[in-house]
This record gives sequence, C-alpha cells and structure tokens, in this order.
Amino acid sequence: MDSCNDVLLGYCHLELATRLAYLWGAQALASCCSGIISFGVFRLDGWISLQGWKWLFLIDGVFTHLIGLVAFMYLPASPTQSSLFLKSTRWLTQREKYIAKARVIRDDAIKEHDDHPLTWQDVKLTLSDLNMYMHLLITFLGLMPNVPIHTYLPSLICSFGFPVTWANLLAAPAVMIGLFFSVQIAASSDRHGQVALHGLIGTLWSLVGFVMMRLLPEQVDTVNGGRWTFYLIVLFTAATPSWHGMQIAWMSSNLAPIGKRTLALGAVISAANLNGVPGSMIYRSNDSPLYRHGNMICIYLQIATTCLWLIQRTRYTLKNKSREQKWSKMTHQEKEIYIKTTSDVGNNRLDYRFHL
Repeated sequence: MDSCNDVLLGYCHLELATRLAYLWGAQALASCCSGIISFGVFRLDGWISLQGWKWLFLIDGVFTHLIGLVAFMYLPASPTQSSLFLKSTRWLTQREKYIAKARVIRDDAIKEHDDHPLTWQDVKLTLSDLNMYMHLLITFLGLMPNVPIHTYLPSLICSFGFPVTWANLLAAPAVMIGLFFSVQIAASSDRHGQVALHGLIGTLWSLVGFVMMRLLPEQVDTVNGGRWTFYLIVLFTAATPSWHGMQIAWMSSNLAPIGKRTLALGAVISAANLNGVPGSMIYRSNDSPLYRHGNMICIYLQIATTCLWLIQRTRYTLKNKSREQKWSKMTHQEKEIYIKTTSDVGNNRLDYRFHL
C-alpha cells in the first residue's frame, strides 16, 4: 500500500495508470519467476539439515528484508523531502525539485496536503462516499475470476493431455502476455483518458475467454491437435490484461480530500485480497476437469463488472453535468461566496469535476 500511495502522490493523474500497471506487473512477473526459483532452491533439500521449503523461505525472507531496509533508508518520501541517509534528493536541482512538486499540485491541488494526518472526519467522509463503494465492488467482483483460472491453469493444461512437466512451462506465457497488454492499455488510458472504457477491455477479454471455456466439448482430440486449441483458449483467458492499477488511479483521482483518498486506497487493496477467499471456491473438484459450473460463475461475475464500470462512469458523467449547470448559473460573486463559505469538502464540492 505504501508503494502504491507513493506513486499516487508523485505523479499527475494522467500518468498514474501506467506507473501502477508496472507496479502490479512486477508482482505478476514475480509470480511467473517463482516456479523457476523454487526449482533451483528445492535442489538444496537436505543441505545442512534443512528441507527445501525452509531454504525457500529463508532465502526469500533474507533478500526481502535487505531490499526493504535499503528502501527505508534511501528512498525519499517526495522529490523535496530527505530520506534517512540522503539529506536531500541530490540528483535534482532546486529548480527541478520545485517543478516536480508544482506540476503535481497544479494537476491536483489536493496533493498539496499530502502530509496531513488522518482524522475522524476523514473516516466519516470515506464511509459516507458512495463512489468508494462502487470502486470496491468493481475490484472485489471483477478480480475474483482471476483467482481460479490462475490457480488451476496447470491442472487445466494437464487435463488436455499434456504431461505435468509441460503444463508448468505452458502456463508461464499467460503472465507475460497479460503484463504486456496491461501496460499498453494503461499507457493508452493515460494518453487519452476514459479510464472506464479502457478498463472494460480487460473485463470483456476475460468474459470472452470464459464463454469459450464454457463452450468447450467434453472430449479432447489429443491426436489431431485438438488439445492445442483447448490450450490456446485457456491461455487467452488466463492472459487477461489487468485493469487493477487503472482502477485504483481512477478512484484516487476522483476522491478528495487526501485523508479520504488514503483510506479508500487501503480499502480497495483489501478488497483485491479478500476476493481470493470466495474466488478460491469457484472451481470445485466435482466440477473438474473443465469446470463448467465454475466458468459460468465467472461469466456472471464479468457481466456484473461490465455493468459496474458503465454505471460508475455514467454516475460521474451525470454529476459533472449537473454541477456544471449549477455552477454556470451562478454569478462571479456567488461563486466567490461559495468558495469562501461552503461546508462541502473534497469531491463533494460544487466546483469539483470527476475524471472519466
């Protein structure tokens, strides 16, 4: 969460989707490489009386702590702040530091208050904001189908007649394909805006994939190349581009003040983790090997997510139009009085416009 928050505070809203795609892409890349690392580490089984899994935990833990310690000591909180060992971000001149800070504040004035502590008022504002709950629903339901397809991908490949040793190898390209398209779609979102429409690409991709999996015949022709057709369909589904980073960037740019934004960030990341609990139960053993019932559930989830994307975008559009109509009818003096006296806060203000 801290890494995500640093990205959100350090870039303009039309730069966030790509950066967050790289951030979550690194996690996906780690998952892709974990099998290769495990293969090598498990060969240490029995060395100095330690089992292979203990070596895996030991090596991963040591490197994780070392990298975390270096990051804690050397990474500054912002271009204008110092870290524990660096008195300043010495690779930037004073003018460059000013520009780095000013461009972000000019894009989103809320970020000027990024060092303000959380208050109970922030909690109340967060819990009463329907926008946050819509984004939580998109995350919770939309990411749930990823859990079974990625968990059971090697098993699905094996069920098509491929040997176990091939299954793990054939599962690896899904992560790389998904990572590539995730970054490309996020970059397009940053260039053109319209986050919801770009997020729909990944949702509809997954929906098409699960529909094709649901329509697979019971028997696989392993002799005439039929298993490769089955494999390509499953690979297509598992390679669905991730929109998670884009969705967080979209939510962040539409929630204010900074306290509400921070709390909502924690909530949406929690939703992305909690959906693994019901997601792990979608594919059941009595539904194997093609998991037709489970794939049908995933189809329903992606249809619901598609509707949620469109509903939230429509809500933001209508709110912008309504506020613009009210604002345009006010005189210059009325606008000044509103700005000075209003009790509305953050994205509840009449002069606040939502990003689509």
